[in-house]
Amino acid sequence: MHRHHWILLGLLLAAFAIRLAYWERSASFGHYDLSYDDDEYFKLGVLFARGEFFRDPYPLRYTRAPGLPLFFAPSFAAFGPRLDVALVFQVCVSVMMVALTYTFARRAIGKRAAVWAMALMAFAPIYASSAGSFILTETLFSFCILLFIYLFARWSDEGMTLPRALGCGLLLGYSALIRPIAVYFLVVAALWFLYTQRARWKWALPRVALVAVGMFALILPYTLRNYIVYERVMLIDSISGWTMWRDHRAPNDDFWTTLPTIANPGDRDRYAFQRGVQNVLADPVQQIGAQGLANLAATMRLELDSFARGAGYLTDAMVDAPTLPLVLLNDLYYLFVVIFGIAGIVLTWRKGGDHEGGDHEGGDHKGGDHEGGDHKGGDHEGGDHKGAPLLLWLAYFGLIVFVYHTQSRFRPHYTFVFVIFAGAALAQGFALWKKLSRTARVVWIGASVLVLLLAYSPRLLPLFQSEYYLAQARTQVQGKDIAAAQKAVEAFPEYAPAYDALGDAYRRAGDFASALAAYAAALKINPHEMQAHLGRMDVFRQQGDAKQLTEQVRAAGVETGEIELPAPLWWSFDPAPTRLVELGDSTSSFGYILNFHAIQPDGEEKMRFTRDHSYIKFPGVTGWAPTKLVFYARAVPVPNQPLTEATVRLNGRKVARVPLTVQWQDHEIPLDDSVRANDTLVVEFRSPTFRPSDVFKGSEDTRDLGFMLGYVELR
Repeated sequence: MHRHHWILLGLLLAAFAIRLAYWERSASFGHYDLSYDDDEYFKLGVLFARGEFFRDPYPLRYTRAPGLPLFFAPSFAAFGPRLDVALVFQVCVSVMMVALTYTFARRAIGKRAAVWAMALMAFAPIYASSAGSFILTETLFSFCILLFIYLFARWSDEGMTLPRALGCGLLLGYSALIRPIAVYFLVVAALWFLYTQRARWKWALPRVALVAVGMFALILPYTLRNYIVYERVMLIDSISGWTMWRDHRAPNDDFWTTLPTIANPGDRDRYAFQRGVQNVLADPVQQIGAQGLANLAATMRLELDSFARGAGYLTDAMVDAPTLPLVLLNDLYYLFVVIFGIAGIVLTWRKGGDHEGGDHEGGDHKGGDHEGGDHKGGDHEGGDHKGAPLLLWLAYFGLIVFVYHTQSRFRPHYTFVFVIFAGAALAQGFALWKKLSRTARVVWIGASVLVLLLAYSPRLLPLFQSEYYLAQARTQVQGKDIAAAQKAVEAFPEYAPAYDALGDAYRRAGDFASALAAYAAALKINPHEMQAHLGRMDVFRQQGDAKQLTEQVRAAGVETGEIELPAPLWWSFDPAPTRLVELGDSTSSFGYILNFHAIQPDGEEKMRFTRDHSYIKFPGVTGWAPTKLVFYARAVPVPNQPLTEATVRLNGRKVARVPLTVQWQDHEIPLDDSVRANDTLVVEFRSPTFRPSDVFKGSEDTRDLGFMLGYVELR
């Protein structure tokens, strides 16, 4: 193999390893409870795998586009609804995106630029995290739309045969089934194609028509499905109206109260879109100009503020419970590729069509690819505007964000354009850098630092200071952690995690009044800050204040007993020691359990169903000497299947396999010295699952259920 090939192989392996690291971190093995967007895509994929194409899991929210669920359906059918397997397929698509980036960049710009672009994509945290962490559309959509642009541009040069035109249409149609925003790109692509083929427009028109036919051939069957189910015309999904009104609300709009009252998603979508358009027409300067411009110009400031408020993966770090380093890594990478991408666009267009030796990817003599043997051994450093379709996509998506989806900060949909052109800039960067004088280099470095500071805000330095003190608080002994956490609050008074840490330190010290005040400050910054809710619950537990504890559980949004808790937070949070966890009571179980279904009755018992992996935490084991673990459980008799056996693991070590009966029964497991040596005991239950809708006639319950668990106790 040539050295060039070894470099490409190394980059592909590095890309795979980085994405697997995010995959491993993302709690894909039962530690993570799906919620909202990814839950809807996941449940729809499960329904598709079972052949149920005429039912939506959450129609009262909105109907989802089917492209991503259709992608996951084969793996769900073959391996069951396993998140870890589904995310592996997503990781593989992301690695293919790395290879596709190289292929596109080599054809459009040149081989050296392609290697740089491939490296940028291989190490891109934006793409690695979205592939390995969530069941979301970013990865598959980015790959499909880039593949469409590549094939459409290449075949436009080589000859758009009728089969190729149909293939492009089918690919664009599937991209639109993933994210319907791709539908309207047909107009942009068609106009570009007709312009490039203006000398023979009569030949080009049938090709454009066939692209449209291919696209709608994939879309219209789902439109028909929507009409059959809802008796309304919905092209693909019912999210566009919701987005339009959400991003263009007027003061005191009844957005959150009115839409849930409209039962039919088609009516809901139409009504929301009309209200959003009305608001735009009433004040276009504010609704489009101010909001759209503010979003594009201050993206990283908005994300830093979002992270400081504890707003989860909305920071675009695209991982569960992101940390400051992950957020900064994503943002600094994004800033880097945008700056170099713009430079690459300028450099490429200044070259115009000057071929400095050419790299005719796919268009070499006899269809070959003369490795290192392009004309005169050179590259197209500059190219002949083969990257024009990329810029059209960038302009198109930017316009959508600016006008329509002003609150969107989903970068993977267009960042690949900057990545490819950044490769062009880096390929020439060393030569350009050598030509600069020392003074010019200092100016460039200074300007880059200034851009970085302006891109963020004056909040950046205080945030670093606060994180420094928080790191000290985590390593200090009791008492000193309070002082360090107070310094973290003083460094950045609007940083919710600093107040959380201060509240935790006071709570561990037994100063409950100060702990509640710190948690209240965190909740003032972000009412949904879960760590503050957990801290307040734990204080009320230790005080024995059942009334306040119940109210706090309701304030956290768990009246039904549903658990919406990031797995990393659950593993790191230290609640008060307990010997008994009652699964049928959210006030005594919340914070101690992970990956269970909601509370429900079973005759006179209240219990929760387990999942394939469910966890219970017992802090304070060294405070007493328990000799056994007791769990109160029963199996559900499933026709033609043996009764469930529960596998029990203690702190990750398998200790028992317990056959369950159809009657509620206590099951005992002895505890040895190795278990009692750790202050916190994590009990993991594993069991086969069943889906009621599959095994019980008339059931519409599509949950995957394990066994019934009433309580777990250390004795």
